Amino acid sequence: MKKHLLVGVTGIIGSGKTTVCKIFESLNTPVFYADQEAKKILSDNPNVKEQIIKWFGKSSYIGNELNRKHIAAIAFNQPQKLQLLNGLIHPLVEQKFTDWALLQSTTYVVKEAALLFESKSFLSLDAVIAVQSNESQSIERTVKRDQISVKQVRDRMKNQFTQTQKIALSDFVINNEAGELLLPQVLHLHHFFSI
Repeated sequence: MKKHLLVGVTGIIGSGKTTVCKIFESLNTPVFYADQEAKKILSDNPNVKEQIIKWFGKSSYIGNELNRKHIAAIAFNQPQKLQLLNGLIHPLVEQKFTDWALLQSTTYVVKEAALLFESKSFLSLDAVIAVQSNESQSIERTVKRDQISVKQVRDRMKNQFTQTQKIALSDFVINNEAGELLLPQVLHLHHFFSI
């Protein structure tokens, strides 16, 4: 029997998913950051590293650190390579999340992931929240955060569901467009999930 609700938070790149999740954390809700976990697996798992080097070449790692720019340049321009990468990483992240969730003792837990729908990992969740944002603001945030070009952000976006698709598949929406306050929206959902 499940001890608590499993709630997903997703949205397009740069929509503000992490900001929303930090508010959930401030309300003492445990948050699992799937993308961070994927990065850890890519850096720490020897079997994964072996596969990555085989598919993406020796430049995939600089020392023990994943060469993210090298991987992204290939993966976001070669759909079959991106599929291989996701097929390798998503099941491992999903297992980590399952193990982690069992250790939590709150009414609900949150899983933050950009590719909740694309990876089909939403199927194991009880509810999904989409963070909605103005696309040009999202692109601007991502360019600033990741130090990449607008074209590189758009290349990444092409490999993800659109905001409209994510919202249509979600149970709840948090509006993170200019002028919208996040805290009242998160508090409303926090109370709803805590009942």
